[in-house]
Amino acid sequence: MDAEEEFEEQEEIVRLGNVLMRRTRIVRIARRVIPNIRVGTESYPEKIARRLRAFNIAVWIAAMVPGTMAFVRFFDGKLAVGIADIFVATIYASMPLLHRLGPLVAPIAFVSVSYAVIFWVNSLYDPVRHPFVRSLFHCDVCRMIFN
Repeated sequence: MDAEEEFEEQEEIVRLGNVLMRRTRIVRIARRVIPNIRVGTESYPEKIARRLRAFNIAVWIAAMVPGTMAFVRFFDGKLAVGIADIFVATIYASMPLLHRLGPLVAPIAFVSVSYAVIFWVNSLYDPVRHPFVRSLFHCDVCRMIFN
């Protein structure tokens, strides 16, 4: 294959959004890196698919929070909590795959996992031993209740 054939192969015309673009290596890499928001919505009518695509975007944004917190917790030395955060981020990022089971399965699973994560994070935090909360309860009655 000589240089001209390779150039013609790389310059296929491709529709990316509403813009026709030449298919170069950069465009191919960009299309692989940018997630496809239509994951799992192909078999639904357009009205429902639009709502599911919005859910896909929201869930991928939500997956960035525990992913970032895992990064922070690894540097704090909390390895077990960081691994759990990576697990939660993976679950959030894979939620669009549940659209195949029904249009409400993924949102219900997202709410369920979110509540479980909120409960877990709150169980790690002991408000009575926190210095700020402890300073609020200087009265004798509060000490009797919380100690």
